[in-house]
Amino acid sequence: GRGLQVAPLDLEHVRHMYDVRAVIEGLAFRKAAELNAQRAAAQGPALIARGRKAVSHHSMSAMIAADMAFHDFIYALSGNPLVAPSMQTHWTHTQRVMGEVLNRDDKPRDIWDQHEALLEAVASGKGTRAEQLARQHILSAADFMIERLRAEQERSASTK
Repeated sequence: GRGLQVAPLDLEHVRHMYDVRAVIEGLAFRKAAELNAQRAAAQGPALIARGRKAVSHHSMSAMIAADMAFHDFIYALSGNPLVAPSMQTHWTHTQRVMGEVLNRDDKPRDIWDQHEALLEAVASGKGTRAEQLARQHILSAADFMIERLRAEQERSASTK
């Protein structure tokens, strides 16, 4: 037996990762709204356009890169130098989860509507609203991803 075998994702670990991510992202979006609303309004729309373009080209790598760029932008706007390094570990795992799901499903590609609402809250200086939307965004993504991964793991187990 030669070749590479990829270990299945631990769904409980994925849930814990997204729970922590929701808190950190919530903080980042709130602080970005409180500290850098004008910069968000000026520079954020280009990131939304980049994400929508990636979706229209059906490029998984471009979709993931655009998503990461949007979130990195918010981390920078948060003014908290600990946010981005704290999120690095999570993004390594998140990319794998996103890749597994985007490879098989169209649903996650609609995140740009959510990102646009998040950007609007930040650009309007609505910190509490931005935090609430960010947490919802991350936790609903977790629910969706875990549901899809669980179904895939069950399909794989039944064919063995």
